[in-house]
Amino acid sequence: MAIKKLNKLKGLKLDELFNAIFEQYKNLVYYVAIQIIKLPYLAEEITNDAFLSLFLHWNTIIDYSKIKPYLTSTAKRIAYKTLKDYEKENKIFDRKLDVENVNNFEKDIAPNDYRNLINKFKDYLAEEELDLLILRYYFDYKVKEIADEKGLNRFTVSSKINRGLKKIKQYYQNSESKNKNG
Repeated sequence: MAIKKLNKLKGLKLDELFNAIFEQYKNLVYYVAIQIIKLPYLAEEITNDAFLSLFLHWNTIIDYSKIKPYLTSTAKRIAYKTLKDYEKENKIFDRKLDVENVNNFEKDIAPNDYRNLINKFKDYLAEEELDLLILRYYFDYKVKEIADEKGLNRFTVSSKINRGLKKIKQYYQNSESKNKNG
């Protein structure tokens, strides 16, 4: 969250503060959860659980700039635990991202531009490239934050982001060429 937004939060009442934080980070937390669990209804539950955890541990948050890392790491932890529990119970479910289910998710959690981006480039980019590009440009993560989040070297992340951008550029150049020729 930008410093200006953080400073605005300091004067809010507790319920207003949590609403503002929820509005700011709900899409990001959901995205983190859906990338791991691949099931929208479980990703919704994980999103709610991550914010509940923030509420329960609010007194340990001293610096507002720690809210984003807290929520994303909590969502990851809960999602991996949920996934592990499902696998332990031998429940079979398709772990491939079902874009139609994401499209049916509440409109305010998964914005149209996010869904359109996935639909447009899901066949053109590798899943990891798309994931990194969304984190970088949609959620404004820094390369270092992405590297830490994904457990990758920052140069690897930067390289994959650049490779994805080149593919997108090529996609648009090909589209432009077809429009001029066709």
